[in-house]
Amino acid sequence: MKRVCKMLGLNMLYIAAYFAIFKTAVYLWYNILKNNSAIGGWVGENQLGLVVLNDICAIPIFAVLVYLVKKQSILEVAQVKCINVRNAALSVMTGIGMGMFLINFLGLPQIQQISKFDELIEYIYDSNLLVFAGFVIIGTFFKEVLFRGLIFNELSKAMPLFLAIILDAVIYGALFFNFNPPLTIFGILGNVVVILVYYKAETIWAPYIAQATNNICIYFMRNFSGDFFEGLRIPGLILSAAVIGTALFLMYGKKQISDVRKDSESLAE
Repeated sequence: MKRVCKMLGLNMLYIAAYFAIFKTAVYLWYNILKNNSAIGGWVGENQLGLVVLNDICAIPIFAVLVYLVKKQSILEVAQVKCINVRNAALSVMTGIGMGMFLINFLGLPQIQQISKFDELIEYIYDSNLLVFAGFVIIGTFFKEVLFRGLIFNELSKAMPLFLAIILDAVIYGALFFNFNPPLTIFGILGNVVVILVYYKAETIWAPYIAQATNNICIYFMRNFSGDFFEGLRIPGLILSAAVIGTALFLMYGKKQISDVRKDSESLAE
């Protein structure tokens, strides 16, 4: 019970801090920066910059917050440490598969009718290249530190691993996609893959590489592939799912999958 209470307290603190910083960033973006005569036009045309601004502000604030409550560096808590070449390569492979899957999934006629998906994709991937680079480099780092390095790590200490993975994915999907049902569900599914990468590699750089590769692939496939994938959506989904599955299988293998089950059973006892 003590572990559960500690986990709930810390995660509620992290989520509350996330919302407080984001609301402040929104106010600064729309009420101060957008009304500035020198940069207001640029701010209005590059809405993704709000996310970058939020994450730039959040990283040092969370670093101080984590040190105050845990007496440890955020880099240590979130497992920001070296990644070996094998896990880095498999993380890239996972990210490529995720990017291919998303491009083909969004190209399905049924999905194109859901406007929220199209709005999100335009918001992120039709942005200024410099702003998009900031989103990939800074935004990906912050979100991996928050959702994997902090929230997931606390969840995994207080409950079976399977439940920790699902709950972290739900929290990520709900917060990042503002509780929009189709976006949240899709976010949960993608997040499960990323958590599995993080859990095995035991370093934040693994999911960071996977997510960054995913975003870069989507950006270039969306802006430069033209109609290449038209008529190939279903084969593309099958191929990309196979790429992701192969990467995870190579990362875990039978021995590691058995270890995950044992860890879950020991936590459940």
